[in-house]
Amino acid sequence: MKGKEAIGGKAHLTNYRIIFKSHFFNRVRGQHSIFLPNVVAVSDTFNTLIVETTVQRFEFVMWFKQAFIDAVNREKARIDSTELERLKKVVATHPESIENSPHI
Repeated sequence: MKGKEAIGGKAHLTNYRIIFKSHFFNRVRGQHSIFLPNVVAVSDTFNTLIVETTVQRFEFVMWFKQAFIDAVNREKARIDSTELERLKKVVATHPESIENSPHI
């Protein structure tokens, strides 16, 4: 992995995010929340889920990824320009909703 530490965990898909939570037995623990409209590509290698945004690439150790990738692509396709504008308005008028709601 070229000097990278593999972080295992579970990925969760909500209406608008991918949330990855590391397992408790990792040396490094925590979570990442990736807003679906920012995702430009989701792919995999043998045991890695790769999520790319315009500014960052995430690599998560994960098995049984294809169903998850398919679900991410379905949810991304559901977010059209009208839905994206609605989300922008919600975030602009209620920025606290980003932290408090797993659905945004």
